[in-house]
Amino acid sequence: MTNPVSRRSPAKWRWIGAIAFVVLVNLLSLGTQSGQCIDYAAGSGAESICSSGPAIGIAGAWAVGILSLFAVAYFIYKLGRSLHAR
Repeated sequence: MTNPVSRRSPAKWRWIGAIAFVVLVNLLSLGTQSGQCIDYAAGSGAESICSSGPAIGIAGAWAVGILSLFAVAYFIYKLGRSLHAR
């Protein structure tokens, strides 16, 4: 007797999709930069200063990075278990 074909996608694609989603979120949140410049008048003697960084801030970038690291590690663990279960 043969097994009926399941219309449900294999579990591995769910975890691969989750990893791709986390990578996309990181690219969008960490790849978007913001900056500001402070220009002083030429006669004031002060220098103009410009700064830039992630749009979500340094603390936000660290939080997203650390959470993403744990999420991807968990998704890889689940992906390995779903492939090993076969």
